[in-house]
Amino acid sequence: MKKLILTALPLTLAITACQRPGDEFREALPHRSDVTVAFPEDTAQSSQGLSRQALVGEPAGYYTTTYYEARKINGFGAFVVNLVETITAYPPTTLDADVATWGPFSDDREPNEFRLTVERRDAPALHYLWYLEGRPKSATDYTGLAGGAFEPSAVPDQGRGWFGVSFDNIRTLDPTEDGAGQIAYAFAKDDEGLAVQVVFQGLDATGAVATAGYLFGQRTTGEGFVSFAFPGDINDGDPTMPAQEDILLLSRWTASGAGRADIIATNGDLGTQALYGAQCWNDTFVSTFEAIVLDENILSAQGDPTSCRLGELQPESLPDAESLVNPYAEELE
Repeated sequence: MKKLILTALPLTLAITACQRPGDEFREALPHRSDVTVAFPEDTAQSSQGLSRQALVGEPAGYYTTTYYEARKINGFGAFVVNLVETITAYPPTTLDADVATWGPFSDDREPNEFRLTVERRDAPALHYLWYLEGRPKSATDYTGLAGGAFEPSAVPDQGRGWFGVSFDNIRTLDPTEDGAGQIAYAFAKDDEGLAVQVVFQGLDATGAVATAGYLFGQRTTGEGFVSFAFPGDINDGDPTMPAQEDILLLSRWTASGAGRADIIATNGDLGTQALYGAQCWNDTFVSTFEAIVLDENILSAQGDPTSCRLGELQPESLPDAESLVNPYAEELE
């Protein structure tokens, strides 16, 4: 995926730190800090099976699983951010009070060309729409590859934004693209911190449609959380229990890095049962307490529960996902 579009841009460009034409529109595009999960420094080396966590006193497996799963999704967000930053390092090709356009860009031998458009709209509130599009050079119409909206706050560097990427549409221009499906982001940034919602829909290894997503939040004081919902195998590849379960994993941490993870697994090989797990870790990401419960039966419990810096999972620990729904979705269609 990364070779698409990036090859259409020159590799060198002089960039100055002063105000540039089109900066109002650049600010409406997603920034790295808007969409990436920022974790405390991690010292764990590898992920464990979700039902077979490391022993107390060893690296915290739930935290490690959270870290690496989030890093995968970070890669999608970073790709879009890097791409729009590369394109908008140029002055806009056209610019007026309400629209800035970059491109079309293309390498001489590239069969496709691409453009980025940002529109300012004042009703019902000030917001910006943006579209990243591509087309074969022989075609008239563009295909939407990515796009979104941004509603700024009166406070600089704050506001709400939404964007999505279509790997299916990218593949219509680049048949070698191996991605499939769509990924959508929503983020909100205010005085208290940042909240991000991500939903990915694509195909799993069997070719079936699969959906995964997370909520991420971080306060300006350093505390944070990430909540994943995804299909996974709690039995760590045991051939006698091959079905995948539906997993909800919530990891929370303090400013120092110490934290707690709670996991709920249902369906799959569990059938009508539910597996609940908890793990706490200290500032160096070493597990201090772990417990696994199947329905109401305690399967294991190790360590000191008083070592947990954070209490049990509460529903209010998660932000209201509805607050991240894009009110400008119809304008992007």
